[in-house]
Amino acid sequence: MAKTRSKATWRSAGRRAPRATAKQQKKVPWLAKGYPVLSSVTVLDDCARAIDWYKKVLGARQRLRLDMPGGMVAHCELAFGNGVLMMGSPMPPQFPPKKACLGIYVVDCDAIYKKALSAGARALQEPTDQFYGDRNARFEDPFGNEWSVTTHVKDVSAREMKRAMAEMGGVG
Repeated sequence: MAKTRSKATWRSAGRRAPRATAKQQKKVPWLAKGYPVLSSVTVLDDCARAIDWYKKVLGARQRLRLDMPGGMVAHCELAFGNGVLMMGSPMPPQFPPKKACLGIYVVDCDAIYKKALSAGARALQEPTDQFYGDRNARFEDPFGNEWSVTTHVKDVSAREMKRAMAEMGGVG
């Protein structure tokens, strides 16, 4: 009886499979689904606590969290509307602690500002109407990041903004 030989595979023959042509490869969009073009990143010593604070005080929604042993956060993504804040625990030397300066539009900047202060944030600027049509306030969260919380209150044209800047002594 004749022995049946199995068909050699690319791997068993010690060769690599031919690469798929660009046409054969599945087309993957350059921007991952659900991600904005620009995201902010912060690396915080007390990342796990910061995540909870941002969810409670600023209304962030956790999209993804990858924890490591010992309570460290390898990676976390928090959604703020259509924006994403990526964060993690420090992992020196590649990822030392890094603070951020962040801006977010909210429905009521006065209420968020008060909520942040009562949750341990440090006041930097009281809620103020700005010449460009926004009302904003600034604070530093308990983890060292600076936030500007803003509510749009009035549409202002570029011409009106330039006039207001000139009146304030700025370039118009």
